[in-house]
Amino acid sequence: MKISGGWAWIATGLIILSSCQGVENSNETTDDNMSFSVTPNDTLSENEAIVYVLPSPLQVSSILELLNVKYDGSLIIHSGQPKSYGTASAKAMNLGITIIDLGYASVFNDLQSHSSKVDEVTNLMGELGLPAPTEIPEINSSKILMKDESLKKSGMKFLKEIERHFTMAEDKKIAFMVMSGLFVEGLYLITETYDAQLAGNYKSLLVKNSFENLMLQHQVFLENLQELLAPYQDDKEVEILLAYFNLLYSDFQDVNISYFYDSIEKRIVDISLNRNEIKKVADRIKVIRNQIINRS
Repeated sequence: MKISGGWAWIATGLIILSSCQGVENSNETTDDNMSFSVTPNDTLSENEAIVYVLPSPLQVSSILELLNVKYDGSLIIHSGQPKSYGTASAKAMNLGITIIDLGYASVFNDLQSHSSKVDEVTNLMGELGLPAPTEIPEINSSKILMKDESLKKSGMKFLKEIERHFTMAEDKKIAFMVMSGLFVEGLYLITETYDAQLAGNYKSLLVKNSFENLMLQHQVFLENLQELLAPYQDDKEVEILLAYFNLLYSDFQDVNISYFYDSIEKRIVDISLNRNEIKKVADRIKVIRNQIINRS
């Protein structure tokens, strides 16, 4: 997909650009995905830009809620986390991870985790020099009961503002590192929930289709992030992350995700994958996540 202009954030459409292949792939996406355009390169005119679809804060959690999975608060506990991170890239990746955790806690109405994650997100944004959020939720159990205001609604307002701030950051490397954190934690929640709950209910067409769509989308997210981060490999944090992403890409190849594009309905159908290889992706993303969280 090509659009006019240089840097721009646009509403999500139905097209995903698989950047590593250099072709346009259509896919059903939720409104929770983010579309991102990059400045022209040697193959584009100055009025064109490539559009990448990348993960957003509420996509995974909203789909897990739709599937009626049981909430597991232990998944968003960061054991071994240092008190602070020494580099901007480390802070940005952990900001992305914590944003996903906040979305997970918000969607499943975990008030205690919601409050602590709001504080963590706010602190990390301040350390990165990003604008302080103004929509900080001030919510407690009595307010929820009295005003019928769910944590999900409160969290969505907060996360929308956070998304605007980091996507409009002048330092695009920081924005891409935040998105990398979103990707890592989202895939971590997907694979952990699959192993604990979804695998046993795979005969459900809703579960099967939702999981396979999420895995396909995250493979595309991975390819897009690999390409977007490539110009920043002089940053040691980026170099390390890309080395891990290359290993993860190989794991995804073993999962062997395939699909058919229905040109009439303009959507992807008949997604299939090798479920026996999902554990490779799950194990790899857990290692990557732990390396990000525990990096001081």
